[in-house]
This record gives sequence, structure tokens and C-alpha cells, in this order.
Amino acid sequence: MDTQLDAVDRIHSSLDIRLDDNAVARTSMELLIRRGVANFAYVGFALEPQHSNARCEAIRQIAERNEASFASTDDADDIVRLSDWLKELPRPCGVITYYDMRARDVLDACRLARLDVPGQIAIISSDNDTGLCEATQPTITSVHPDFEGGAYDGAAEFDKIIRRKHLPKRAITMTYGIRDIVERASTIDLRGGGLLVSTATAFIRLNAMRPIKVGDVASHCRVSLRLLELRFKAILNHGVRDEIENVRLASVKQMLRETNLSIKEIGYHCGFQSPVCLCTVFKRKFGKSPQVWRTDECLNRKTLALQNVHDGKVVQQARNLRHH
Repeated sequence: MDTQLDAVDRIHSSLDIRLDDNAVARTSMELLIRRGVANFAYVGFALEPQHSNARCEAIRQIAERNEASFASTDDADDIVRLSDWLKELPRPCGVITYYDMRARDVLDACRLARLDVPGQIAIISSDNDTGLCEATQPTITSVHPDFEGGAYDGAAEFDKIIRRKHLPKRAITMTYGIRDIVERASTIDLRGGGLLVSTATAFIRLNAMRPIKVGDVASHCRVSLRLLELRFKAILNHGVRDEIENVRLASVKQMLRETNLSIKEIGYHCGFQSPVCLCTVFKRKFGKSPQVWRTDECLNRKTLALQNVHDGKVVQQARNLRHH
């Protein structure tokens, strides 16, 4: 068994599958720039220097192109030193962290330094761990990586190596992208209408799977439709209906990937009044129907799954691989 595991470990060590740091940097910076931020900082992760430094450099280059200030640190384990560092940043400042746990550290350090989030320090992290991002106060805006796509691509490459029956001479580097960025209160300034938008988006996230309308959101927030729309367009650059649709469509895509439910059933579960309505909105947003999107997204994954049904062969092939 040990020799089998050793062979599998050797295959894994020949694959370097990583999140696209440029995509994370670009998406995070675009959001902060839309929010009017002109100073930027990055809090990295010393235990993963290669990936953390690559992301730091990508953010620095974007800041430089925008003639904006930039600072970085990976010394975030000591909350006192981190709070002192944050106090020295020009404000308002957008702080991008390596991952969600680091964003929570920054939040704690901001409290110690008496810095307002997001008024003085806006925070964006990566991984979109909802259990963590939704449990803080304020909640944390986070980039949502395409973990499933990365896992599929890695499994497909792993399968190719086994079928070739020899290890590559050099490690194969693969990157996977992001799905979207989930904006929460840590980047929505609660002044100047931000509190209203934050309250509205929280209501939408909780109720979008129900047949709610723009008027329901306005009623919940106790404001007029016109005021609500004005605040959304000023802060998020899109309307209330767009926000409802975005939340619903994110759930639709997840169900298309992960279930065998029909388009009609998915539409019902995700708050669309009819399959026609879902298909119209989906095609306008993504350029293809839900069924075509599902086929394009899932065909290769399903093919690989069928192959792996027979992969009692994989362990045997991995055992044989150690002889090459």
C-alpha cells in the first residue's frame, strides 16, 4: 500500500495547481477603484510566500498604473504590529488580504486601531468562506474562486499522467480562475447611502429565492423605490433588479453544476416565475441558454466521472508507474 501511495504522491507533486493571482488582483482592484479608493495595501501570508508574493506583485502593478499609493506586509500574526501598520496607511485605503482568515485578522486590528471599516479601511479577501465572511461585523467582501473548475482540471491532468505511464520531466503548472466577487459590508461605505444599500443587499441575499420584487426590497428598507434605485446606481453601478437577478443566477449556476434538476425546477427554486423568464434572463447575462451552459460546463466532468468508475485501474497503474 505504501508503494502505491508513494506513486500517487509523486504524481501529485508533479502538478502545481494554483488560483490565478492576476485574476484575483484585477477583480479586487477594479471593485475598490469603482468605490473611489485611491490608496491600496496588501496583507499576505508568510507560509505561502510564492503565491502570496505573486498576488502582491500583481496588485502593486495595478496600483502603479493608476498612480496610486501601495504598501504591503506579511507580518500579520501580531495584532498590535498589524494595527500599528494599518494606522500608518494613507486613508481611505483599500486593503486586500491573501485569504479570508487574514481578513478577519485585519478587522480585529482595525478595531484595536479604532479605524472604521469600510469608511477608513475597505477590506477584500479571497476564498469566499461564507461561514467566516458572513459571521464577522462588518461582513467581508471576498473573491469567489472557481474551486470546482480547478479540481476538475487537476483531476483531468492527473488522469493524463497516469495514462501516459510516466511522470513529466518538469512540474506542470495550472491555474484556475474565479467565479465572481461577493460584495459585503466591508467595501460598502455605510455613509452616504451605503447603509441603505448594505441593508438592501443583505435582504436580497436572504430572500432572492422567493418571488420578491424591487418593491419588497424598498418596503423592507422603508424608503421609496426612487431613492433605493438612486443609491444602488451610485454605489453598486447597477439597479436593484440587477442585484436580485445576480443573486438568483449565481444559485442557478450552482444548481446546474451540482444537481440533475430540470430547468423548470431550478427556476422555481431560485425565484423565477417561469422557465421562459429564467432562460431569457440567463441568456441575456451569459449569452447561452441554461441547458447549453450546463452541457458545456458539465460534459467533461461527467466524462471523467464515468472513466473513474473503472479506475480500480488507477491504483494498479500508479503502482506500475513507480517502475518508470
